Amino acid sequence: MDVTSMVQELRDNSKREATVLELATMRESLPGLAQALWDSPGALEALKEEVEAIYPLLSQPEEVTASAANRVCNAMSLLQLLASDQETKVLFLDAQFHLLVYPFLSTSEKERPFEYLRLTALGVIGALLKANSGSVRHLLETDLLRLCLNSLEGQFSLLSKTVAAFILQQLLLDDHGLHCICSSKDSLSKVTDALNAVVETLVQDPSIRLLTPLVRCYLRLTEDPRGKWRVKESLPAGLRSGPSLKQLPASIRQSLKEDEQKVTKKWLCQLLTNLESETV
Repeated sequence: MDVTSMVQELRDNSKREATVLELATMRESLPGLAQALWDSPGALEALKEEVEAIYPLLSQPEEVTASAANRVCNAMSLLQLLASDQETKVLFLDAQFHLLVYPFLSTSEKERPFEYLRLTALGVIGALLKANSGSVRHLLETDLLRLCLNSLEGQFSLLSKTVAAFILQQLLLDDHGLHCICSSKDSLSKVTDALNAVVETLVQDPSIRLLTPLVRCYLRLTEDPRGKWRVKESLPAGLRSGPSLKQLPASIRQSLKEDEQKVTKKWLCQLLTNLESETV
């Protein structure tokens, strides 16, 4: 069966769950799947229905089973494909399909089904930003920054925190994103407060995967005078040191040694140098 025929089966309610699972499993090996999903009548509506079906249960955690979460995550993985595909990413953004995953970023539940929903939802947003689709302006007009910071600060899995940190990094690396965040004292304070809180946890429970995007976020903030002032004022002890980095906590120094590319150490040294400089 060709891709178009497979996608058309999404319109059949009796076959939809199995079809979504098959397409999600094979998505990396089916050329043209994203375009077929976008072009096939009823396909996008079917995915939307699959995701929205679980919304009423989000306020009843005990009702969200692993199988129900898996079904929704399979549908979201196809949304992630649309968000990352060169031909459909702008269409996806313009149609505001990313808003479908926001409810999963608003939950505070830590059970595995919710964690899976959260991580997959973050993956959709991460795909949009990684695709460099000019999405930052659109995303910052929504509630994404707050949701991202909640995922970063919450008592969630390391993987979810790492993807949330990547999303924040991508928002800041965009010139409009940096300006937007730094021009709002409230947004800037919330961003640095969240970064600081996570750094403090890494002193006790280190992870180079999470530390790397955090350091990049701090470094990028120092490229704006307002961001630099805020970072200089509030940088946590876990990252304060001289150029030798010998004053860093042992746990952070050990994390830096685990970075084979040495990029995190390079960024941290540049961050500390920037904070010592009188210019931006």
